[in-house]
Amino acid sequence: FESDANANAERRRAKVGGGTFPLLDFGSVVVFLNNRASNDAAVMAAQYPHPSEINPKGIPYGFANTQTSPEGPNGKGVADYPVLFDINMNVSRVADALTYLKDGNYIDGQTTQLTLDMIIFNRPQAVLGKVSATISPRMSGGWSFSYGIDTLDTELYDTRRNFLNSSDKMRMYMEYVFVCLLAYLLLVELYEVFEMGWKEGSPFAYFRSAGNALDLFAYLLQGLAIQMWMRYVELCEALSPEQHWDVYADYFATSRFFEAGPEMSKYQSFVASFEEAADLKTQYIVVVAIVLLCVCFQVLKRSEERRVGKE
Repeated sequence: FESDANANAERRRAKVGGGTFPLLDFGSVVVFLNNRASNDAAVMAAQYPHPSEINPKGIPYGFANTQTSPEGPNGKGVADYPVLFDINMNVSRVADALTYLKDGNYIDGQTTQLTLDMIIFNRPQAVLGKVSATISPRMSGGWSFSYGIDTLDTELYDTRRNFLNSSDKMRMYMEYVFVCLLAYLLLVELYEVFEMGWKEGSPFAYFRSAGNALDLFAYLLQGLAIQMWMRYVELCEALSPEQHWDVYADYFATSRFFEAGPEMSKYQSFVASFEEAADLKTQYIVVVAIVLLCVCFQVLKRSEERRVGKE
């Protein structure tokens, strides 16, 4: 990054205006490199950012100061410095973007990890997906490659069909029954807490039994799973992908190649919501697995109580 952005900007502006094209330092706009210079120096000088637009802390080449985080004075709500390969980019434009990334040292020998994300959408099935690929250099040489795929059903309750032909509607009614039964079991456990506390004169008498503690823990965990599922449904139904986001300010720009447009922050918010829902889905599965484990212990406890009772 530039150590003295304003001074360097003035120096380079003067040289560009005079018809010379110096080799720029890291953090500058690579369109002004000798091998990428335009024959029209006046046009280049006009495209170069004015010193007042330069972030004193320095920003990567091709990015505008006004796309900093919302906390900044000129923030647009864009986080970090995202690079998106838009579907409207043709082959030459993508090649230029890759060249910019390499020539500007956005990707170089010190890069520790590259993460590539691709959002896909199956509109007839209302299913969203995100494919993530991570590339990292190995200490011994070569590259390591890993990938992950997350899918989300954005319409979890399709109730437009009748009961017999709609699995979503059937599942919805079964969930209602489950919630009612769980509420009943919690009331039973709460009654036992007061009953045993009244008889034995201690509010902790209920918890002296490992079986009682296991029951209460299992029911509370199931309540947590219900809360997580409701939040997951809310996130999935709120996901509404656009046909296209205008993520760049100018798709034909030469100097401010990656300057974010007005919809870059909307796209980032959409991806963040997707990732939140995907993470919540994983956490929900873990909680349900623990619940099933607790149910196994509860069954064993009930079997042991019956065996002791018969003896």
